[in-house]
Amino acid sequence: MEGFKAQLRELGYRDGKEVSYLFEGAAASIAELEPMAKRLLAEKPDLIFASTTLASKTAKRVMESARVPVVFAPVNDPVAAGIVSQIKRPGEHVTGVRLGNSDPKRLEWLVKVDPAAKRILIPFNAKDSSALTSLQRIRGVADQLGVLLVERSVTRREQVTALINQPPEEIDAIFLPRDGLVMSRIKDFVKMATAHKLSLSTPRYKQVEAGAVMGYGFTGYALGRQAARLADQILRGAKPGDLPVETGEDYLFINQRTAKEIGLKVPVEVLKSAYKVIE
Repeated sequence: MEGFKAQLRELGYRDGKEVSYLFEGAAASIAELEPMAKRLLAEKPDLIFASTTLASKTAKRVMESARVPVVFAPVNDPVAAGIVSQIKRPGEHVTGVRLGNSDPKRLEWLVKVDPAAKRILIPFNAKDSSALTSLQRIRGVADQLGVLLVERSVTRREQVTALINQPPEEIDAIFLPRDGLVMSRIKDFVKMATAHKLSLSTPRYKQVEAGAVMGYGFTGYALGRQAARLADQILRGAKPGDLPVETGEDYLFINQRTAKEIGLKVPVEVLKSAYKVIE
C-alpha cells in the first residue's frame, strides 16, 4: 500500500484532496474478505486496489455488479485464478500486476545459497490456486536439481500451527510458496527455521527482512508503484479491461545475519549476485 500511495502522490493525487483512501487494513482471515469488500462497496468507491490472489478474486466478484474498477497486485497467475480471461486484454473491470515465473529460479537460488539442502519442506494451501501454481512450477525443477520436495497440505490455520510446532524430520530447508495462508505465519516460520537451523526461502523482500535467510521475487513497494500507474490511467478514463496485465520484476535477497545465526556460509558468488544483502 505504501508504494501505491507514494506513486499516486507523485502523479498529483494528494491524500484528502484529489484522492481519499478507504483502507480498512488487512483481513484477519479469509472469511473476512467478502464482508470487508461489501463494506467498501457500500462506500461507493471509484476504484479498488486488491492485494493477494484470494483478495483479488473476492474484490472482482463483489464489485462486478457495480462495475467498480479493480486493480490487483500481486497475483501469481490471474488467468488460472479466474480473475482475468487473458493477459493482453483482461476484459471486464479488472487489471493489475502479476508475478513473474520466479519460483523455479528461487528454488535454484536456494540450492546455491545452501548446497547441502536436499530435502525441502513446502507447506501449501491446496485451496489456493496461487499456491498450486507455485508447486506445479517447481516440481520439475526439483528433479533436475536432485532435491526432494517434502510437500505438506495445510488448509486451516491450526494445521499450519501444527506443522510449525512439529516439522517433518530430516528436512534441510523450507520453501514457502506464494500462499496467503502460509505467508500470514511468516514470523512463526522464521522462528521455527532459525531454531532448527534451516534455510528458509520466501518470495518477498519484507520476509527476508523479517529473518528468512533468502528470497527471490518482488518487493511490495515496487509492485504498489506499478499498480498505481495503472490506477492513474483508469481514474483518467481508461477502461481496466483494455489495460494489459503487467509483470513485476524479481530480485535476489540474502539475510547474512540469519545465515550466520544458523551456521550457513553463503557462497561469495551468490552474495555478489544479490540485489540486497542484509548484514
